[in-house]
Amino acid sequence: MREKKRIPNFFSYRDCDDFANYLNRQAKKGWHFREFRLGLVFEKGEPRDTFYRVEVFPKGSEDDLKGNRDTEEYADYCREAGWKFVDSVRKFCVFERIRADAVPIVTDEERLENVKKAERVILKRLWFLWCIIAFRDFLEWFTPLGNHFPAYTYFNPLSFLSLMLVTVIGLEALLKTVYQMVWEAGHRKKLQSGEGLVLGGKGGRILLYLQYVVLFLILCMIAWPLVRVDTSLDGTETALLWGVLAMVAVFYTAAAVLAWLRPADGLFAQLAATPIIFIAVLVVGVFVMLFTWDGTYPEKMSDPDLLPLTQADYSEPEGEVTDADYEMMGNVLGSLEHGEITYTSDTENTLEYDIYRSDISRILDRIQEDEKSRYWWQYRQESDLWDAEEEVAAPEEDGSGVHYVARYDDALLVLYVTEPLSGEQAQKIRQTLDLGVD
Repeated sequence: MREKKRIPNFFSYRDCDDFANYLNRQAKKGWHFREFRLGLVFEKGEPRDTFYRVEVFPKGSEDDLKGNRDTEEYADYCREAGWKFVDSVRKFCVFERIRADAVPIVTDEERLENVKKAERVILKRLWFLWCIIAFRDFLEWFTPLGNHFPAYTYFNPLSFLSLMLVTVIGLEALLKTVYQMVWEAGHRKKLQSGEGLVLGGKGGRILLYLQYVVLFLILCMIAWPLVRVDTSLDGTETALLWGVLAMVAVFYTAAAVLAWLRPADGLFAQLAATPIIFIAVLVVGVFVMLFTWDGTYPEKMSDPDLLPLTQADYSEPEGEVTDADYEMMGNVLGSLEHGEITYTSDTENTLEYDIYRSDISRILDRIQEDEKSRYWWQYRQESDLWDAEEEVAAPEEDGSGVHYVARYDDALLVLYVTEPLSGEQAQKIRQTLDLGVD
């Protein structure tokens, strides 16, 4: 059995001539290209100077894992012109010159047009993928939910992670699009000036490397919250991320298996395998999520001593605690703490609050305006109750409680109490929560 080696294919359609030169250099070392199968497969033999030609087959498809009937007809045509067909994948076709008087397979103008169309198909798919992923994020981040803005979006770690993924993929798509436009214009200008077409250069391969770097970054961004000791993810969110990683692994494993088997009709094989792959991805993802779930939902604390603020911090509540919930989330943009606690005797004494903290003032401004708009018809300005930059209050119409909004330099307090607060009580709350305290 002859010795073989496999090398990743880092050539784009814009690098056909560089690709052919690379195959020629390998042949001079005794490594002769044999096929595409999870990369470039070379077989050890006698060193010889083999002239290769790599073309973009216009009738090929990005989903082709192996040559089809159209490819065979194209190969017969090229053999008459002095070129032996070696192998093909996607729209790549590799030929070996078998006659010294072999004529070019296509003209320079046709080659440029074939490459342009092939690269544009890749760009269209990338932008289509980005639009699908970005649609949800744009709804979540930039569209009000009903008449109000979902403030938790800013501080939810998974929402922020999703936005970063969309941003990275969008920047990649934009960079590739701009480069393709510049590349097409430059090479068309060279042809018009009488220069020959040379398909190569570092730009195309750099963008291809960038694609793998982006994939690596995406995986790191998903995995990073899982390995952080101080992560604010709860058990459900942690299990969800592990499930996503498992589904990505299953998807790429399935793609690798198809690339290894190389069915003649790649698109048909992929479509036929889609239900199986989907079920496998779903089953593995759900299994991993259940296996990694620690049985907890978003952190809710029933022990009032664990809440950062209770009625006991600023008054002497009567009765017993009948309800106490606490939730905290955060990311690089800031943090959000939500607490609720109710004392019940003859009446209910309820305290509910949201504490937003961020060094980005525009985020706090946006949340503040939204909170104020909820009770704009009842709001009145308060003077120095909270010792804040701006503070407003809104009593319930039926007198069942009062809503307060107090803005500080790096924090925003949104608070509801059953009874109006005095200045002394407000100051105790402010000190307990470390709001505006030097």
